[in-house]
Amino acid sequence: MANADTPRGFSATGCQYGLEPVSVAAASGTAVFRGDVMSGVNTGTATPASAGDVVIIGIANSATVATTAAKSLLAASTAGTIMVHQDPMQQFIVQGDTDTAGTATIIFNSMNHLAGAGSTITGLSGHELDLSDAGDSTGGFVLLDYVLRDDNEEDAINVDCVVRLNVGEGILSLPAGV
Repeated sequence: MANADTPRGFSATGCQYGLEPVSVAAASGTAVFRGDVMSGVNTGTATPASAGDVVIIGIANSATVATTAAKSLLAASTAGTIMVHQDPMQQFIVQGDTDTAGTATIIFNSMNHLAGAGSTITGLSGHELDLSDAGDSTGGFVLLDYVLRDDNEEDAINVDCVVRLNVGEGILSLPAGV
């Protein structure tokens, strides 16, 4: 049975480390969804990261102001504060992209994410892990393992992965195939 293609962003797993408040400027122009990869901006604010961004500060988890107007944490072009997982030890579960199957040879490699659109129905991010980028030294994430679950085929596309932010002095940045 193939893995379902249901992107839902990055979801914290394991030990839950603290959340930090981060400002989002109205100039962002992009709605923030739960599980979005967040990128730092030189104005001291954050915005949902584009694929390949190298200033990743963490993962959006919640907002400081509750609203029922939309499923997003923060609507597009709206200033506000969101809570972001920024601890480098925090692990996340994320779906791998639809173009590349998981393999044992890319575990512990760094890679980027793909910035898909969030869902206004579920409120979840559309961000995925770009497995085809394995070994990219500027990749924002390190693949630690695949989720061990009966319905998660590790050698197929759309595999659920366990990752961590790729921070520090090249921590866990290994060339492809190691």
